[in-house]
Amino acid sequence: MVIYVATPYGRRNGNSVEKCERNVQAAAKVAAQLVRLGHTPFVPNLWHYVHLHAPEVGEAWWMELCLDMLSRCDVLLRVAGYSRGADEETQQAKRLGIPWVSCGTDADSVTQAVELLVLAHTENMRREKVGKIRTG
Repeated sequence: MVIYVATPYGRRNGNSVEKCERNVQAAAKVAAQLVRLGHTPFVPNLWHYVHLHAPEVGEAWWMELCLDMLSRCDVLLRVAGYSRGADEETQQAKRLGIPWVSCGTDADSVTQAVELLVLAHTENMRREKVGKIRTG
């Protein structure tokens, strides 16, 4: 399952590069847990390293990229913490009908959230399959 990892980052909130880096590390830790569980994480915070080399690229472009990638993911995992961007991504998942759930940053919380996402994704796939059978 491809899981969009929506976590705090903070460039738009005026966070320092160092604070953003800590948020990236926290997101990578969550992503590592997802890999251990057999899933494919998409982690927008990792674009931090590209942004360091292309600071002239505006926030609107990055958010457009993230929302486009979200539309290609199976589910969204909203990791705890204040983030306007992660909140926007979660709202977009709702609009698109993409299952989502919130969790903390610890491994147990991530594991429990993923179990819920697997169930939600499986149910969405079942509904989609039934819909295709009915419409022929």
